[in-house]
Amino acid sequence: MMETSLRPSRIRSGYEPSDTENEVDIPLPRSPAPRRNSKSPYRPRRTYSDLHISRTNSVDCPFSQSERRPSNPHDNPILFTASERRRYASPLKKDRPSYSRRAASAPRSRLRPRPKHTELPEINETVNFDSIDSLFFSRADGDANQPAPLPKPPGYVARSSTSSFLNQNTSTSGMSRQSSNISERTSASTARFVASRRKNQSETTTWFFCIKKGSCKTSKKSPERERPFDEASFISKAVVLESLRPLWADKHQPVSLTGFACHKNEAQLLHQLANSEMFPHILLKGLPGTGKKALTMALLRELYGDSVWNISHDLRYFHILESRPMQVVVPVSSSPHHMELNVYTESKAAYALTALVKQISSEFTVTPEISVAPNKAHYKVLVLYDVDKAAENIQHLIKWIMDCYSDCCKLILCCEDDADVLDSVKSRCKLISIECSTTHQVMEVLIQIAKKEGFELSTSFASKIANKSKQNLRRAIMALEACKLHNYPFAEDQHIPVAWEEAVVELAADILADPSPKRLFTVRGKIQKILADFVHPKLLLLKLVEQLLRGVDASLKREIYYWYAYYDKRLPSGTSALLKLEEFVAKFMSIYRKSFSNRH
Repeated sequence: MMETSLRPSRIRSGYEPSDTENEVDIPLPRSPAPRRNSKSPYRPRRTYSDLHISRTNSVDCPFSQSERRPSNPHDNPILFTASERRRYASPLKKDRPSYSRRAASAPRSRLRPRPKHTELPEINETVNFDSIDSLFFSRADGDANQPAPLPKPPGYVARSSTSSFLNQNTSTSGMSRQSSNISERTSASTARFVASRRKNQSETTTWFFCIKKGSCKTSKKSPERERPFDEASFISKAVVLESLRPLWADKHQPVSLTGFACHKNEAQLLHQLANSEMFPHILLKGLPGTGKKALTMALLRELYGDSVWNISHDLRYFHILESRPMQVVVPVSSSPHHMELNVYTESKAAYALTALVKQISSEFTVTPEISVAPNKAHYKVLVLYDVDKAAENIQHLIKWIMDCYSDCCKLILCCEDDADVLDSVKSRCKLISIECSTTHQVMEVLIQIAKKEGFELSTSFASKIANKSKQNLRRAIMALEACKLHNYPFAEDQHIPVAWEEAVVELAADILADPSPKRLFTVRGKIQKILADFVHPKLLLLKLVEQLLRGVDASLKREIYYWYAYYDKRLPSGTSALLKLEEFVAKFMSIYRKSFSNRH
């Protein structure tokens, strides 16, 4: 009745409600008057060309008058209170445009193609506003621009289910098949919309999870990535510098016999023997560190030139045919013109010595077409160390080689004391005795090395190093290098490590003899003792790697060079480097055991 009474007032004021204000209109089969598309965001747009919108039946309309009230109280003053009308009062009320002007200037909405519709029966259903609001505007989003829900009509009761768009309890008993199809299509579109919103929310959650945790790829890894990491193949493809920095004792070693500051008389005698027509076997006698090896290398350079400095340290495999065939592995240092072997430290030195002499003899029978060294005999030199400490059978073997293979092989023997050498061996050699250097000579050598390396060395500190090394020239040079790396400028009360090189050589021999995890505890104690003697960790690692490379196969050298460079860059200073050095030793033991098992 209220809506019927308000109709004349709307006509007198010239106001007609627009399509935007009719949020939901219930189609009734009255007249085939066409209806424009609704702009309501809560329902899909449809065009009913054959339906008539009833605005007079207040019983069938589910909306209350408060929901359909106009936005301006002057259009319908009965629906507003006096205070609201005073608040919206305007002095230009008579100039307000009418509905026809406003409708003419308003932009028209896009119309979809009008589908063919059949006449629908009267629908009397109640719309669930809670379900609409929860479906199209998710409260989980927390959007500040979310529109407020529409006011509820009188007598409205909240529904618990939000899965359907229309209430299933209808007030009318007869509903046609067409209205049922519309309800099904609306429910299906709503379900698709809800599924799309949930999918978008899950994708957004996954995106934020990927930012926090990292990669969120769900695809299966390729078989190549699932394979274990092949360390050997990675190192084989890496750029590895297969060389070591020479220590000062080797770097500043005299190149020629005329460059010796110490032992000038012995160097002059060797120079005469090298230029003689008959080069004899030579026996060098002297204490460790007196320069026997330096004089030997200078003599070989006098014989063959600079090519003797191309020295390689390899493992030689010798096949011995006795009661049963056997294979002997011996580390040998060699150049194109000479070979070096320690007959005391190598347990299989007798087999190796015999095989080396036979190899040299077979090469001597083949005369080269072009002489490499004119006016020189085509023979090789075999340098043997610690002959006085070798077993008696090895010394007899040396005598046999001098008698049978002197044409193709010349021997240079080094020993500390000739009293333990057989007389039959000494009688076939030229004996040259090398005395220890004086303190002044050692100081002179140390000062020359300091000038070449670019630092200052006081005479007092050089004298202190020479006295503590007991005139051992090599020990003095190695002590100077250790002091320079530990602390520079030098202090008067600075500690001088003397015999650290011999300790590292012994340590390397222990590792090569037993590369088991049980030996690692003993190795750690020796490393800790060397570091406590104020030896720089990088210097210790350099000498250790130099000794280890002499006892491994050529196939492992590249990998050892790689790990040397890896740990050399990560070594801290002082005793805190113990863990890194122990880690390197454990890595080497693992590599060496693996190669040893593959070889056997």
